[in-house]
Amino acid sequence: MGQAKGNILASGTSARVRSWDGGQVLKCYRPHIKDRVIDNEFCALQIAARAGLAVPKVSGRTEFMEERCLVMAAVDGRPLLEQALGHPGKILGWISEMAEIQVRMHCESGEGLRGQKIDLPPLFERALPAGYERDALVKRLEVLDTGANKLCHGDYHLGNVMVQHGKLQVVDWGKAVCGSPAGDVARTFVLLRYGGLPQSILWKYAEYALGAVRGALAVAYRRAYLRHRSQLVGVNDETAFSREIGAWLPIMLASKLAFAPARVQRRMRASLGKSLAKSLAPGRIV
Repeated sequence: MGQAKGNILASGTSARVRSWDGGQVLKCYRPHIKDRVIDNEFCALQIAARAGLAVPKVSGRTEFMEERCLVMAAVDGRPLLEQALGHPGKILGWISEMAEIQVRMHCESGEGLRGQKIDLPPLFERALPAGYERDALVKRLEVLDTGANKLCHGDYHLGNVMVQHGKLQVVDWGKAVCGSPAGDVARTFVLLRYGGLPQSILWKYAEYALGAVRGALAVAYRRAYLRHRSQLVGVNDETAFSREIGAWLPIMLASKLAFAPARVQRRMRASLGKSLAKSLAPGRIV
């Protein structure tokens, strides 16, 4: 028997998913989520669908029980994070497929979405005291990929990719932006390496072991992206593009730093210092 209309199927910090009619669900946003975030996700889903990317089809907006909602197709699957833990032998293949999807995403224009750089400086202020590091990040951000206008997910990680009938589908487009593919890849690298994990997973697996595996996965992901980019886009600039990712890396580390647990912040701060020094070294792009 199907779910009763309006039943809560899943719940998160920004929204919850309710059952609806005709194989559809409602994504109902929490009161603290700004209208522009909802508008942005609606726009991003439409852009991605027109480009032929595997995303939930969004059909409109509505209100339900005083909640602001998007009406979209139900996704009958499980997050790639859960699948990977249950089938570790398949993870490298999934990582490669996930990277290919992001390359295809970055071939599309993101015009109409929020700019990639707008929300980053306030995150630097939240994460870092006034001083050299924060100033260097702001200056770096000003000159990086000026004019880049590609579709970027903004929160692309194993928890936002669903495995549905053996195929991957990308969900949760609320942080999608118009901007630099290199910046989006750098953000995914940081999320794979340092992003939060459900407490149930941390209880089950030793955190130090997870850290080593996640570091290797992040490196494998970047290599897969560069390989697919060369094959699909037809460019042979892996070294230059890898440097662009590296230039964005301290920016994306700083943007996530304030939200990380204290035990993870220590590792992120060390990585931030190293990556910032490396990106500012002579011969690097500015």
